[in-house]
Amino acid sequence: MFILKILLLMAALQLHTQTDEPVKPTLLYLIPIVILSLFSGANIFHLLFVSIILGCVLLCYFLFLSRWKDGLPYYGIMIGGLVIILIGF
Repeated sequence: MFILKILLLMAALQLHTQTDEPVKPTLLYLIPIVILSLFSGANIFHLLFVSIILGCVLLCYFLFLSRWKDGLPYYGIMIGGLVIILIGF
């Protein structure tokens, strides 16, 4: 599952660099994770709660990447967000 998360996040980051808007990459990462969690037998209420939190975190992550496009803040957001998203969820 961890490798799938990395692949989805890399695809979302690539989509973000092409479109420069935060909603499409957020949905590109969130929808497959939710579908896989449903098929693995996760509790619906737990999945709903985690999906809402993950969606907000992803949206903020891609919003911050849209705002700061270069320099030290960009790389700090990139690395910090990757750690939070991959390890925290």
